[in-house]
Amino acid sequence: MNCPSVARRWLLAVALFSVSCMALAYNPFQDDVSGTPQPSRWPNDSVTYYVNPTTGSNISTTGGGSVQQVIDNAFSMWESTPAPFNNLVLTDLKATDAGTSSLTAPNANDCQNVIGFDDTNTADFPTGTIAFTEVSTVSPAGTTYSCSGQQETSVLPSQLVDADIEFNPQIQFTTSLSPGSNQFVLESVALHEIGHLLGLDHSGLADAVMFPFGDTTAAGNRTSLSLDDLLGIAFLYPSPNFAASTGELSGTVELAGTGAFAAQVLVVDVSTGNVIMDRLTNADGTFNILGVPPGNYNLLVLPLAPNESVGLYTLGDFSGWSCGYGENSEPCCDPTIDRLCSGKLANPTNYTGKFY
Repeated sequence: MNCPSVARRWLLAVALFSVSCMALAYNPFQDDVSGTPQPSRWPNDSVTYYVNPTTGSNISTTGGGSVQQVIDNAFSMWESTPAPFNNLVLTDLKATDAGTSSLTAPNANDCQNVIGFDDTNTADFPTGTIAFTEVSTVSPAGTTYSCSGQQETSVLPSQLVDADIEFNPQIQFTTSLSPGSNQFVLESVALHEIGHLLGLDHSGLADAVMFPFGDTTAAGNRTSLSLDDLLGIAFLYPSPNFAASTGELSGTVELAGTGAFAAQVLVVDVSTGNVIMDRLTNADGTFNILGVPPGNYNLLVLPLAPNESVGLYTLGDFSGWSCGYGENSEPCCDPTIDRLCSGKLANPTNYTGKFY
């Protein structure tokens, strides 16, 4: 029997920008399975969740709906928001409210996805943390794992088996979309954390729900999914519309005739000048970007900085959840989980780092 591997994804206050990593767009979690990166997702398109209804005085419902309504609405956005370029829903994801739970802290072994608000363990909330999602995966396919005392067997190369969300009880939230002073919009934070629950990691695009930083200003509260978010969830749980209405971009980035590893490739919409998605190149310099909307694009290629003092992104920023783009000299796995990196450079296409 294998224990699920556990990782946490946190939404941090914007004040922590200087000490936190950022990552690139529409990135699922991935595990290194026999040397091949595999996206982590739920075994089918149906996801259930529970809500612990116990909340403290830090959550205001004045001018807004109930906490339950906010959570249900946030899940609904991920499953049914149409893409702006064709007005079609690109995902077959279905989320079901399974009822209430009394769980007050993450439990990686009960296979129940619980959303709570009264985790009293202060160690779970480092300074600046608004909320976190603890995600558990097993790999490869055929792995047995414990699920509330019962033995289950995974069917995917890298499979999500449990995800719990906890909101910081010391942070002020509001269910209203018009926050007061020093209040976070609960729906905005819920959207972000639910993205993690579904298998998405952080995005480097500031207009994305999956951007890793939030604050109490209007700009820091995102209550609608960006194109980047929509393409990410469709990549994991695609409807027939996804392949039928999007394309792909591929190529090779070379430096002095040699494939350039971990170059940042940005897809820029010619008509707007906006970056809509981006990727890092593989070890041989190749890249393959799926889910590109119809349109005309320029590709901008940028090198990663040799260190943080001269640039925003370095190779170490992509050391990842379970091996990845990390340099051999840097730790690239959480030492508390049961699998450690082999030290080699894995080269996942849609991969991000781990954020603490």
